[in-house]
Amino acid sequence: VLFTASPQKLSYVIKGMGKTWLDSIRKIKYKANICMILELKKSLSENYWMTVADKEFPFVLVIEHTNLVKEHKYGSHIVYLSRYLDPSHELFKMDDETTKALFLNGLKKIFPDFCEDWILNIHLNRALDAQPVVRTGYSKLIPDFETPMKGLYLTSMAQIYPEDRGQNYAIRSGLEAAESISS
Repeated sequence: VLFTASPQKLSYVIKGMGKTWLDSIRKIKYKANICMILELKKSLSENYWMTVADKEFPFVLVIEHTNLVKEHKYGSHIVYLSRYLDPSHELFKMDDETTKALFLNGLKKIFPDFCEDWILNIHLNRALDAQPVVRTGYSKLIPDFETPMKGLYLTSMAQIYPEDRGQNYAIRSGLEAAESISS
């Protein structure tokens, strides 16, 4: 069995992994993520990626995905508004409607011509263990593919170091784990 969520999740799902192993994987800390995906009738800008460095904004990234992959593939313009944050942050705990309103107000400050009637759909997502926090000595915390339980393997974002977060690295890690299992 190949487990692909965070190591912490595995520690709560499977019993009998051993205190030493559990203590080591629980040392890996994570940032959460909140991401609002907009399906729009119109494009916001010509930019694919915009970093928002103003702490007053609820998001730090505006990614207009359809400036990379054209809207005819999706039927609309796809925009991601995203932020990594501590899971205890008030924004992560905020109710969906308040969060959506806050994100839309921030978007209007950056794009004053933006109108809410452009919105076809809104998807609000929260992920608890979205990004491992890499600290000094992190490489010593990276768990092996093999767990203490025979036949149970682990691959996760916690194991892609020294690369930064990215689904491409997670896929690579999954392929490496599968190869390790089959050999």
